[in-house]
Amino acid sequence: MKLIETPKDDVRERFILLAILVLIGMTEVTEAQIGIAPQPPSRYTHKYQGKLSVTTMPLDRVKIICRSAQARGCAFVGKGHCRIILSPEGTSMFTYASRLRHELGHCNGWSIGHGP
Repeated sequence: MKLIETPKDDVRERFILLAILVLIGMTEVTEAQIGIAPQPPSRYTHKYQGKLSVTTMPLDRVKIICRSAQARGCAFVGKGHCRIILSPEGTSMFTYASRLRHELGHCNGWSIGHGP
C-alpha cells in the first residue's frame, strides 16, 4: 500500500535533514528552509486579548485584500479587534501554522517592518 505524503511530513523530513547537516557543520539553517515564516519576538507571541477573527480564502483574494502580489496573509488591527486573512495550506513555502503565528504577532503589536 502506498502512503500519501502530506505537507506536514515533508516539513518534518526537511527539518530532520537540515538538523543533521547543521550538526555535522555542513550548512546553516534559515526558518524558510524548514517552511517556517519569520516569527515575531517572544513578547508578541501570546494570546490576543481582543476580538480575533481568522479567515482563510483563495490566494488570489488574499493578494487583493492584503494589497500585495507576494502576500500569503496579513493582519488588520483595530482598537480591540484583529482580523487575520490567510491563504490555504499549500499556497506558500511556509506552513499555515507558522503564517498564523506570524500574523498573530502583528495583532499583538509586532511592527509591519518586523523589527524588535
